[in-house]
Amino acid sequence: MEPKLPDFLNSAPCPELDDGHVLVWSGSLDLAPQALETCASILSPDELDRAARFKFEQDSNHFVAARGMLRFFLGFYTRCSPSELEFTYGDKGKPELIHASDTLKFNVSHSHGIGAWALGLVPLLGVDVEWTLRKVDLDRVGKRFFSENEWASLANLSAAERRAGFFNCWTRKEAFVKALGDGLSFSLKAFDVSTGNEAEITRIDGDQDPAKWALHAFEPWATYAGALAAVGQVQFHHFVLTDV
Repeated sequence: MEPKLPDFLNSAPCPELDDGHVLVWSGSLDLAPQALETCASILSPDELDRAARFKFEQDSNHFVAARGMLRFFLGFYTRCSPSELEFTYGDKGKPELIHASDTLKFNVSHSHGIGAWALGLVPLLGVDVEWTLRKVDLDRVGKRFFSENEWASLANLSAAERRAGFFNCWTRKEAFVKALGDGLSFSLKAFDVSTGNEAEITRIDGDQDPAKWALHAFEPWATYAGALAAVGQVQFHHFVLTDV
């Protein structure tokens, strides 16, 4: 099949995907009606059923957009019809493609109306985005979920700096846990990530080697934070979708 994206995504950058490369696209989930209908038309019955179970229409539409766009990106790079892609799910719910290369990994995240889609030829990857203006008790959540080292690096910052550092830390931790596919069974306090502008993993309990992991921060849009975690020496590319 000749790789092709739908009209509403035809301006999305889609470079060649080589070993060790990870591509991340971020953009709005508030699609025009025709684009949303296009996404819904390629979803599987179980995905449509999941969409129908959302209480609010906007949440349902965002799910359809996120899954539909994922299928279009995966279809483009696997040269398969997006509607014919089949997924399998790990014990903690992480999806993988059936009948795809073992090295082709993907992950999706969404927050407050935007999504991020990551795809790469790496052993493991995870992506997370968060809206940094949402209401959150930084002290309570930080003390509960962050490691001692992480919280110590945030505790003496000003309120504005602490909010930015908090979401840097949160997205990086979430991206790492999502890459592992262990859900919250891997304690968020069992590893340290940076809280400043430069993203890195500095400690992991157990047999994981932090040096084998790559961590990249990106800004999906203004007032959002994003992070990508992957195994290996990763070439990271982020594209903001402005026309969807």
